[in-house]
Amino acid sequence: MPAGEQYLYLQGGDPPVGYGMPKDEARTLTVRSGQTQTEDFTLPRVPIIPPITVTVLDGDGQPVVGAILRVEGKNPEDSYRFRGIETDAQGRGTIRVRKQALYTVYAEHEGLYTPQVATTPGQAHTLRLTERAGALVGQALHADGTPLVGARVQLFQCLGDQ
Repeated sequence: MPAGEQYLYLQGGDPPVGYGMPKDEARTLTVRSGQTQTEDFTLPRVPIIPPITVTVLDGDGQPVVGAILRVEGKNPEDSYRFRGIETDAQGRGTIRVRKQALYTVYAEHEGLYTPQVATTPGQAHTLRLTERAGALVGQALHADGTPLVGARVQLFQCLGDQ
């Protein structure tokens, strides 16, 4: 590390289960030329939230191996951590969440989807693959009905306060 003022921050995945990020996850420090400096970050203990467990079955009631579980929270930051969770040989998947909140869970496998289910930590669900993916089609128009060129359109699912 070069000598002088440096900005140090924690980056990467989530802390281990039962620990949170420290309040001081970033620091400015001064490093002296030719010296090594050690900085310790202490991770605070946090309550362990029970996982959401899901079993995915096909139309015949058989477990689906490798179904992708999708979990969405009310806020986008509650959702991004759950990409890539797949079901095991028994069609089961475990989703560890970091806060007590309302989530929506569903699964997909080879073009089939399960219905979306509202859930909270600690609940277990059995989902069946039945639905095919759909498409949303539309146009962005000015008030006079002419096409709005270059409009950026975003679609979000909002769980709302339930």
